[in-house]
Amino acid sequence: MHTILIVSDRSDEVDALRAELINRYSIVVKDRGQSAMDYLKKAEKLPSLMILDLDLMSMKGTDLLTWIKEFTRTKELPVMVLSDRNNPSFELQAYVLGAVDFQTRPFVAATLVRKIDIHLKMIEKNDSLMQANSLLAGNSSYLQNAVTMSMQNVISMQQFIVGIMTSLITRKDGFTGIHSMRVGRLMQILMQEMLNLKILYLEPEDQNIIILGSQLFDMGKIGVPDEVLSKVGKYTDEEFTVMKNHTLYAAEAIQNFSYLLPNNNFVMYTYHMCRSHHERWDGKGYPDALSGENIPILARMVGLCDVYDALVSERPYKKPLSHGHACDIIQEGRGTQFDPTVVDVFMRVHTRFQSAFSQH
Repeated sequence: MHTILIVSDRSDEVDALRAELINRYSIVVKDRGQSAMDYLKKAEKLPSLMILDLDLMSMKGTDLLTWIKEFTRTKELPVMVLSDRNNPSFELQAYVLGAVDFQTRPFVAATLVRKIDIHLKMIEKNDSLMQANSLLAGNSSYLQNAVTMSMQNVISMQQFIVGIMTSLITRKDGFTGIHSMRVGRLMQILMQEMLNLKILYLEPEDQNIIILGSQLFDMGKIGVPDEVLSKVGKYTDEEFTVMKNHTLYAAEAIQNFSYLLPNNNFVMYTYHMCRSHHERWDGKGYPDALSGENIPILARMVGLCDVYDALVSERPYKKPLSHGHACDIIQEGRGTQFDPTVVDVFMRVHTRFQSAFSQH
């Protein structure tokens, strides 16, 4: 029998879920984050699935989720999360931290139970596949090669798409094309430091696709008229409105074809970076006037990388700023234009930004 661990201090929800689940599964309930951690450390057998309330009073649910995915014994434990917060940025954060599903309140217990059933059936099928793989151990080399080739084909396809788009962007506007490739390198430096500091949790394959996707953050400029994109000098209000649309052009293109790759991380990450890299921490950015943590974290990161590279680059309408001057401007924008945490991480690695820029 499957065991389900419910971690929530909302007794009404717990009772409703228990009533739906008790006849089919073994249920364990913990109402505090620490007691859940103690249980997971000591349980003879881990639960098949965990349901975690991210709005716990005793501990930040995201902290508990991070611990679960970093603790060797529990890192593979599937975690469904519940939250009062209904915004794309927070949902993305939960998935980045390792959640397998995200459910906002209010919800119908019977509907949530249906999701639980689906996840447990997927776990059963995965177990069956693992057993089948064991039986096929004699052919493991062949299977491994097949899987490796399949994964390499996916990676090659992603690189193919990014290569085509950056080539087209460069042909449209050489500055934007080179700028996009450099931003991808800066994004890699910033992301690695955030991973080292445990501000982010990402699977290795997600790290690679984020670097690829970050090179497409400005691809919407393909849709901006040449007379605006190549203008030397300050934009008029009308021209600036046209230029701002590049965030929407890219986002709409991705959204229009996202049905071909449902639940694909490359699509989701690239969408957020394209649409939201000009949002500001204080809510004065565009296109959606998002503020604070409502801005997807990857967009906050690529937005800072974008500004740094633009500041230290030469353009027909401006001379390049020094690295030190660029750092001063970014620090001045801490808490207004930029996420304070992202600025603090940038200041830890700013000399690596300088080196990366000088190498291109």
